[in-house]
Amino acid sequence: MDEYNLPCVDPFLIPLLDSEHVPLKYMNMKIFGHRKMDKMEATYYVYLSHIAKNLKLLKGFILEEYIDAGQRYKAVQNAISQLGKPIEEYHLPNLGHVLQPTGNTKSAAHSENSLPLKSRNIRVNGFTKPDSVKAKMNFGDNTLTLEVSYPEIRYEFDYEAKGRMFLLAFDSAGAGTATLKNVSYIVKFTLEEYLKDNKKYLRVVGSHLEMKPESITFYYENLFKDKALNDAFNREMSESWKEIFDKFSPPYQDTFGKGYAHIFNNFLKVYTVLLCLIFINLGCTSKLPATFKKCNRKRDDLDQCLSTAVADAVRQLGQPQSAIGLPSLEPLEIPSLTVGAGTGPVGFAQNFHNVKIKGLTKDFTLKAKMDTKENILNLEFVYADFRIEADYEIDGRILVLPIRGKGPGLLVLERVKLNFNFFLEEYEKKNKKHYRVTKSEMAIEPGSIQFTLSNLFDGDKALGDNINQVLNDNWKEVFADVKSGYESGLGQVISSLFQNLLDKVPISDLFDDK
Repeated sequence: MDEYNLPCVDPFLIPLLDSEHVPLKYMNMKIFGHRKMDKMEATYYVYLSHIAKNLKLLKGFILEEYIDAGQRYKAVQNAISQLGKPIEEYHLPNLGHVLQPTGNTKSAAHSENSLPLKSRNIRVNGFTKPDSVKAKMNFGDNTLTLEVSYPEIRYEFDYEAKGRMFLLAFDSAGAGTATLKNVSYIVKFTLEEYLKDNKKYLRVVGSHLEMKPESITFYYENLFKDKALNDAFNREMSESWKEIFDKFSPPYQDTFGKGYAHIFNNFLKVYTVLLCLIFINLGCTSKLPATFKKCNRKRDDLDQCLSTAVADAVRQLGQPQSAIGLPSLEPLEIPSLTVGAGTGPVGFAQNFHNVKIKGLTKDFTLKAKMDTKENILNLEFVYADFRIEADYEIDGRILVLPIRGKGPGLLVLERVKLNFNFFLEEYEKKNKKHYRVTKSEMAIEPGSIQFTLSNLFDGDKALGDNINQVLNDNWKEVFADVKSGYESGLGQVISSLFQNLLDKVPISDLFDDK
């Protein structure tokens, strides 16, 4: 799918690395059926399925019936099954072709079997129909582990061989296959953060791939002109699959692991740390951390209990909560935020990048109220203050004055009230009931706002100071004109974070209704 920068998955192309210990060196290697989805792709498309739902990307790439929060892995599988073409927007290659320049390799030197092989046109079928998909992010050591199980993976290739195997000499060329039954692919990526354009991204700095097949069946055509001898040789190879796999698989796994890391790195270039942390664990059911207090929905003091429990949970989000897939809220990082022009004094759109909201986990009070019959949750936070730091870009008019600039900006909101209404409904996932947010509302009521926009008018300090003073003197009128834009943008971010929690933690684990 060139429109989306995604590669064809049938066959899948991946850069492979040469190793003198690898028994085969590939030319024009292709993996057919990579739609069977190995672990890394599972995470890609868990991301994509959620993004398609919430950000309305991909334009129908994932079937709508699979976007339900309880069926995200089906969405993943459906997405991969469609990757017969690349999706370049996400820097993913054609997942159906793996290419490697041609070359020669030899079996282990100490072996009595000397089998130099040249292979080309390698195709792998079956990567688009996984039996199961698992993903786990460990925030402690910054590792992502992906596991995908397949009923069958089949490697097809053209070979040239000259040498000796099982005391039999041969000089031949032809087609070959290796069929892996009930195989699991487990890949572990070690990640690190880095800055690009003042945004935090993740990249892979280490990878390890492990393949666990239940059995392997080999078949080389035309190794021997005598068909009976050829069939007997292949049977012997297949019966000895474990010894062959144990001996020759490590360099292959290392090669493929590095190839997957290369592809995953390209994907990570698209999303900042915040989005990766939000989407990376979707689809997995988890338990609420033991440090989070639970309330009984049947008790009369539910609202009082929720007020204490939610406030305590928010304070704990000064650190990421990997068990429930939530990033740290200190600060809350948002890649970009656009607030449209108002209809009154604010005659310009506000474009913010690298937004950091500081103070959401500190110095606040909270009142919570839940209508258990209508499934409506109301949260009212009152903060002494919090800060919004961002890179801004504006060009227009404020009141009757021109305003233009690009640079670092700061908004300090004091004595501010944040009110949230979450409208919930129940659904079932893996035989457990979950909540989903069907509608959310956010209201922001500040006691005052202080604006500091640096580098206005290309750094003209006098003009810049004057405009900042105008903004601060008229903060109430200015904010009222664009209030709905801030509420809509920030509300969507908070709602997505809350939905991520609800996706992972069933109702029975959110509450203690015994």
